Amino acid sequence: MNLDKIKSLLFQFIGIFFLIFINKLIYQNYGLAFLGTYNALLIIVQFILIFTDFGISASVTHFISKNINSSLRVKRIMQFSMFFSCLFFTIFTIILTFCFNNEYFLKKFRYLKPEEIYIFYFLSIGMLLGIFRTQFSSIIIGFNKVMNYSILNLFHIIVTNSTLALLIYFETSKEVLSFGFFSASIISTLVFTLYVIKISSAKNLKPKFSKIILKDIYKFSIFIYFSSLISYFGSFLDRILLTLKLGVNSLSYYNFISNLSQKNELPGNIIITSIYPQLAKFKSYHNDDAIDFIKKWIYLFLTINFFSIPFLFFIGQFLFFFVFSQMPSSMVNLTILIMLFYFSKKAFNNFLSWYLSSDGDSKVQIYINTIGLFCFIILFYFINDLNYVSLAIILAISQTIIFIYLLFTYLKSNSLSRLRSHFVVIIIIQLIVCLLVYFFNKFMISSLNNFILNYFIFLSFQIIFSSILLFSQKFRKNIILIYKFFRYE
Repeated sequence: MNLDKIKSLLFQFIGIFFLIFINKLIYQNYGLAFLGTYNALLIIVQFILIFTDFGISASVTHFISKNINSSLRVKRIMQFSMFFSCLFFTIFTIILTFCFNNEYFLKKFRYLKPEEIYIFYFLSIGMLLGIFRTQFSSIIIGFNKVMNYSILNLFHIIVTNSTLALLIYFETSKEVLSFGFFSASIISTLVFTLYVIKISSAKNLKPKFSKIILKDIYKFSIFIYFSSLISYFGSFLDRILLTLKLGVNSLSYYNFISNLSQKNELPGNIIITSIYPQLAKFKSYHNDDAIDFIKKWIYLFLTINFFSIPFLFFIGQFLFFFVFSQMPSSMVNLTILIMLFYFSKKAFNNFLSWYLSSDGDSKVQIYINTIGLFCFIILFYFINDLNYVSLAIILAISQTIIFIYLLFTYLKSNSLSRLRSHFVVIIIIQLIVCLLVYFFNKFMISSLNNFILNYFIFLSFQIIFSSILLFSQKFRKNIILIYKFFRYE
């Protein structure tokens, strides 16, 4: 399991660096408006992928793993999955084709050249192939081939993004760029298909509808589906509203900040998925061993945050200059820090909700996603001057309200009530780290040559502080736990 965790982190960071490099190439070759429209297209296609899933992918994984020894049952589940994939791919291909040939729709994008609209059409169809890859991924995970899924996903990222990057870099024609990316998407999807055939059978991929399977999936996935939709709106509503209010140009900068800051959520999510099976094994959550287990992991989570927040902030300044060829403004720097704090709290809230789910309350995910969405909408209504900072503050406040809700509603009667003071301390320390980084950066000289230097100066203070803490026995135990994290089975 140690290599799996490291590879998972590595694959995620490879993806973000591909994304950053493509953003730079698009900005240099097509301009800010094209980049903003490209980011908007990604959001729209991601919504289509979630909307057309209907919780089927989660159900497919669950039922295949549960019925792995029943070849007939697995066959019907996979055929049902392919039926809906083909159906929705066809429907949304027709819808997108109609939109890109509709005069009213094209007037909304009059700032783009005709050849740029042509490129966006084929990019959207290529991305729409993700409908099939989502179902193939759920099948592969259902067969417990998680590492192979990660490799295939990395292959998709490399093939599609490097193809797009090369075609943009060499300034190819609109036809070559469009068909090149579309072909790369087909190739990566075909590789997924061949691997699924290898672990099962080609007959299992024949699309076929089944009322029995539909009924089973509906019972299992209805809450998962609505939770996914609510989570999507909670994750992208800020960008959607920003685009509607300030235009696609503003989305280019904000989407970069959000994608970069979101990486602060990754280590926490990996910890969650790593220890979730262990949580589920506990028969009782009212014993000292379980409480001690949770306490150690949340302090590991805090230790990672202590180092990841400054790292992502200072490297973010350098990458912003790399993509947009300009120094980040004070507003951009402040937004990055608030977003890092937001994603830190979001990862911690996810940790608590996963714990409660393992304790038998599976609806907690829907509750917290709904609360977060409504809090964002209500707070957004009171904004007079919309900008990056105000949006980031609203997101951070929404996650704070979710934390308070969990603290006083679920954790009050739960065994975790004994750890409530620890949870509050973690949120306070996350905020203090962000404030220290902000004031440190404010009084340091900001230039291209100083981004990395400033980080290492701040890192040296962190190391000194950590060295002092090493005299504490509890802190030494947490260091040992970090080592055990990568040895965890």
